[in-house]
Amino acid sequence: MPLPIAIRVDYLLHRQGLQAQQGVDNLRIFPYNEHTAQNWITVPGELIREQGNEWMQTRRWQQVPLLLGCVALLWGIECINALLNHRLNRWGILPRTSAGLVGIPLSPFLHGSFTHLILNTVPLVTLGGLVAFYGTRIFLTVSLWIILLSGTALWLLGRSAYHIGASSVIFGYFGYLVARGWYERSVTALLVAFLTLGLYGSIVWGVLPTRSYISWEGHLFGLLAGVLVARSATPQRRDTPLPNLMVR
Repeated sequence: MPLPIAIRVDYLLHRQGLQAQQGVDNLRIFPYNEHTAQNWITVPGELIREQGNEWMQTRRWQQVPLLLGCVALLWGIECINALLNHRLNRWGILPRTSAGLVGIPLSPFLHGSFTHLILNTVPLVTLGGLVAFYGTRIFLTVSLWIILLSGTALWLLGRSAYHIGASSVIFGYFGYLVARGWYERSVTALLVAFLTLGLYGSIVWGVLPTRSYISWEGHLFGLLAGVLVARSATPQRRDTPLPNLMVR
């Protein structure tokens, strides 16, 4: 049974005020008339789901060019590096040296061989795609902080050798996605976290010093950086219920 007009107007105004207090963007508020208000009040869930599905589909496709651009950049750099006999790898992270500082932002873009890059490409696209699912700005912000935090820790504490490769970013994405599910605990974040664990849960063994030529420190610091970014940047849930509508 439709609510009286006065109550529907109160509901719309209360909804706007509550959303403003919570600091979230207002849902679309249509110009008020009796028919619109009745539809808004009697089936708000359908309107929200319809708008949400369209927004999710649009956002999903917007991330594809971004991921493809990142992959193209990595492969372009590796092609140039291979032609130069991988002399660009001297721009990797060399711990506790002034020359190695430049490697903090550059090392994820450098690889030792095409095989090295191939092994990193698939998990980078998969996990990067899951991070980009949350939005372009989140993807770029998370990527930047993982690179800076893991690179700085590696420069301070890593072994005295050149450290290169996107593995630290991959481990950072893994840590971010799993930790976001833990801290946020929304249905979406938990599903993404479980999917991440199911696909790449075994990579956690990569933080152990199993082979001397693998930068396990980069893996470890990337993982920790991802968890730290998730802890710092994950929005807290705001499930404040609407109070019961009262006729005045």
